[in-house]
Amino acid sequence: MIHLGDTADGRRIEIPVHHTGIFGQTGVGKTRALKYMARQAVEQGFAVLIIDSKLTHPEFKGFGKDMPLYLEESTDTDVFRSLIEGMRTEGRGDMNRYRGGFVELCEPFDMPPAASFKQIGERLEAKLRDKAIRGSTRAMYSEIRRDYLRLMKMLGEHEFSKKLEIPRPIARMETRVLSNVALQGLVLKSVINQILREEKDLIILVDEAPNFCNQNMYNPAKSALMALDAQGRSKGLFGWYSGQTLTGFDKKNMKNLWYWLIGREMEPNEAKDAHSVQTYKRLSVDEIRRLGVQEFVAVTPESTDKIRVPDVDANGFLIKSGEAIRHITSVHKNSNGKTLTLQLEDDKNKSQDFDAHGDMYKQKAEVLLEEKARLEERLAVLGKRIQELEQTREEQAILIQEQTDEINRLKEELETSSNLEKALLEFALPRIKEHIMGQLAACGPQTPPAKQDGNGDVGVQDIAIVERRSSITIERIREPVKFAEDSIEGMLCKMMKAGELDGWRTVPNIAKSIANSGGEYSEAEVRSAVEAFAKSPYHLLEQRKNPSSRAWEFRLDKAEAEEALFKEGRGGAAAEGKKGSND
Repeated sequence: MIHLGDTADGRRIEIPVHHTGIFGQTGVGKTRALKYMARQAVEQGFAVLIIDSKLTHPEFKGFGKDMPLYLEESTDTDVFRSLIEGMRTEGRGDMNRYRGGFVELCEPFDMPPAASFKQIGERLEAKLRDKAIRGSTRAMYSEIRRDYLRLMKMLGEHEFSKKLEIPRPIARMETRVLSNVALQGLVLKSVINQILREEKDLIILVDEAPNFCNQNMYNPAKSALMALDAQGRSKGLFGWYSGQTLTGFDKKNMKNLWYWLIGREMEPNEAKDAHSVQTYKRLSVDEIRRLGVQEFVAVTPESTDKIRVPDVDANGFLIKSGEAIRHITSVHKNSNGKTLTLQLEDDKNKSQDFDAHGDMYKQKAEVLLEEKARLEERLAVLGKRIQELEQTREEQAILIQEQTDEINRLKEELETSSNLEKALLEFALPRIKEHIMGQLAACGPQTPPAKQDGNGDVGVQDIAIVERRSSITIERIREPVKFAEDSIEGMLCKMMKAGELDGWRTVPNIAKSIANSGGEYSEAEVRSAVEAFAKSPYHLLEQRKNPSSRAWEFRLDKAEAEEALFKEGRGGAAAEGKKGSND
């Protein structure tokens, strides 16, 4: 579970890793909240890939390992048209009138579709060399060629990887270096397509998501993000979407998000859009406009809560005692006793002096110095212990060898004793058996004063002498038992005969099978009958507790079940009789 924050009354609000949206105007704490969530996802075994696309400045610089851009060329008509529109300084959306020309270049009716950007360029040059093309058509191809050359120049200025390799646990791809938002979208589309083919247990964090999922503008990434939302869950692939406002965010993409964090939106219409995603509308539009820094509305399918995201540092780690101690790797008191030298984690070649009595660093430095003293003391104790162990290592080795020799000697004696015992038993067992059988035959049949547990007369013909490895056991042979066919016991016998109890099954599962066969018995009655079959005098079933669920399970004990119980005419489900058991 991912901890989002706490309510005013101290309740922790947590969500599972899933498709999630985080929206709010600049400065409300979205980036640090996402870093905090990403750290928790990593602890749960997920990798995180950040698509850092904000044009003004990188929000996630230094968070995770940077990776190169990855691009799969697409010559789809709409994709290529959006790339050309993105190169125009006049603005987007004004190339729709040239759609016929883009079709001729990318997917003409009289030839195969273009295989690459280069082939589209070759077709453009061929169109302009054709003297039959004149007037507005020639002007159209000239205009497309101008922006095509700008696009090729931009692609040549950046390095693109031919293979997508995502560093774990946290990676960052900075698409903001591409000023063409459609080209950023093609990069994101390429990444998602490859991830859906090859990856699992990964979260794609898309910053400035409305640029890629705008309701009124086409972007190559829009359909790819919908595919991620629809197909990714089975592979543990999820999308986290961040932006300043929900206004313009495509409703088709929005409906796939299960969880939301909504921050302050000052503009009334944007606040209304944020208000509309609440499953239980507890915060009004005005309350959303008044949310503070690190305050969000956490929206889940079950509830809507106002929460505060915990204080975290720039790397997404929780800040303890109001300070990000994680940034400081070492601290030393200077000789004058008035200053402290702190070594910072983000600049390990640089130390910085601070006032030892300053409120900001005094407590932090004292804690670190005390911890350092404790560690030095422990190191001294461990060093002494290691020295002692080194001195006794040879003695320990000798002792271990002596113990090993003693164990080997005992093993040899045990093997010799076992062989002798076996030889004696092989000699004595036939004679003991003969003697016992003679005594039993002389006694004749024995009749107990009264029947107990349904047992009848017992005679010498009912006695079996069982020879085991080192003993002789006299056992009574179990008689075939008859059950009514429609009784619980009879139905259990049917299941045994059909092999339905060859594997482990729980009582509710067995009761359901009996009910499907027409038996009208409660689960308690079935449990009683099953447990009786697992105990004396039947021993037909063996039982165990499931290691994971701790529930009792039963299956056929083939070593104990007598074949006679299942034979027609002698007993079991096919035998006639009253409900219950008869000896």
